[in-house]
Amino acid sequence: MAKMVRNERVKIMPSDITVGRQVLDIVTSGMYNNPLMVVREYIQNAVDSIDEAIEKHMLRQGEGTVKIELDGHERTLSIEDNGIGVSNEDVKTILYGLGYSEKENGKRRGFRGIGRLGGMGYCERVVFETRRFDYETVAIVKWDCHLLRNLVACSGKKNSAEEVIRNAVSLRFRNPTSTDPKHFFRVSMCDIHRFHKDELMNIGALRMYLGQVAPVAFDRSAFLFADEIENYLENVKGYECYEIKLNGHKILRPHTDIFPISSNQVDRIEGVELFDIRGRVGLQIGKGWYAKTHYLASIPTHVGMRGIRIRQGNIEIGNEYALEDAFTERRFSTWHIGEIHFDYSLKANARRDGFEQTEDYEAFLEQARILGKHLSHLCRLSSKNRSDALNAEVWMDQIESIMGKPFFIDEEHYHQNKAIAQRNLKRLEILQKNGELRTGLKRRFLHAKEFFGNGNDRPSYLSTVLDERKLRQIEKKQLVELLAKALVTGKEGTALENTLFGAMSPYLKPKVSKLYKGK
Repeated sequence: MAKMVRNERVKIMPSDITVGRQVLDIVTSGMYNNPLMVVREYIQNAVDSIDEAIEKHMLRQGEGTVKIELDGHERTLSIEDNGIGVSNEDVKTILYGLGYSEKENGKRRGFRGIGRLGGMGYCERVVFETRRFDYETVAIVKWDCHLLRNLVACSGKKNSAEEVIRNAVSLRFRNPTSTDPKHFFRVSMCDIHRFHKDELMNIGALRMYLGQVAPVAFDRSAFLFADEIENYLENVKGYECYEIKLNGHKILRPHTDIFPISSNQVDRIEGVELFDIRGRVGLQIGKGWYAKTHYLASIPTHVGMRGIRIRQGNIEIGNEYALEDAFTERRFSTWHIGEIHFDYSLKANARRDGFEQTEDYEAFLEQARILGKHLSHLCRLSSKNRSDALNAEVWMDQIESIMGKPFFIDEEHYHQNKAIAQRNLKRLEILQKNGELRTGLKRRFLHAKEFFGNGNDRPSYLSTVLDERKLRQIEKKQLVELLAKALVTGKEGTALENTLFGAMSPYLKPKVSKLYKGK
């Protein structure tokens, strides 16, 4: 029996550590629930590469480009950038590696070294082509995704992740062609699987998605507030706009001044509200904006700009529901348009649908709740004002009916009607101040306001307008019969009759009155 030694530290050798093949399953097919998110990861790597090329003076500001080519016939999607690329010397370390990245956390959008593997769950092969210097050959690294999945799924074998990669990945070099940039990186997803909506092969869905998530500029011809917003955001670290093209067509953000709410209703952005986001010690960690609209209803899903969206390095984190928990009612999160742009003070999680928990992130959540409460109030206020606007015609008709009465039964009847008119005038005055009274109704309102303001509402009472001479010529009983007949003749339903019976009940014979009260 071996002798037990206590308090002695055992040295662990590299050969003692095994990374199981299942980790490959996690990073290749378990990372993303939407295949389009893979394209976002490749674009993130592309613009980071462009930034690094600019820092090393291999590109000038504004020269970086990202080209996306979708070939539906071949079922291939490729993303190419003219950034710094990977040198022949480093290609094995970087493109064979798992969780290896030369990027520094806090200085780049990506830093974990796993995003490039995301596409392997959606196609048969992922091919990387790259070089860093114009005197180098082009390195081609091919990941055989079909073989990799089989090796990962193979039961009964204790293959490590290293062994699976060694068998499923190949490297070769070729001479550059005239179409190869001096430095570049190209990733191609080949033989993309047909699944569900086939979104990776849907150029319309891909274009809309890229407009929402990619670090591209606003369309200045469609969005009046583009310059105001971009000038405000320009000093947020990581905020840049890049030229990204899909099959030769430039991608722009989806924001427009006018947008549909339904098939027969549109809304308009009247302005934007700008605000800062502060961290735990009061330092600025981001900036944001939201659109001032009429907040008519939830914006339809096909309107790509709906929601207060969160971005870092000008790439979207999460989706339009990112702040839904901050609203008093979650449905209000899709009534708004806006963005929050963070610097690298916050650390995005691996799926890039949120952030890791830090004190700065907690500080942001507190500010988000205040913002959500305010935006929820705007929705409720707008809903109330619209309801009031719909009721404005009814309120005005009531006022004019009171103005047109030739007499009131008595003083109590007069004061009841005047109170209704004054209440309706106050409601209409609020709508007028908000500019929500249409022209025709506004004229009627001003006339009614003048009528009551000038004392023209001097009332006439029934007792003063009755003709005593004519009353003497008719019996009281006959008069009551005439009034009752006038009230109910030609009227549908029994409501008015019941009112009449109720009013006359005290003056009916006891036997009849008792019968009525029993109903």
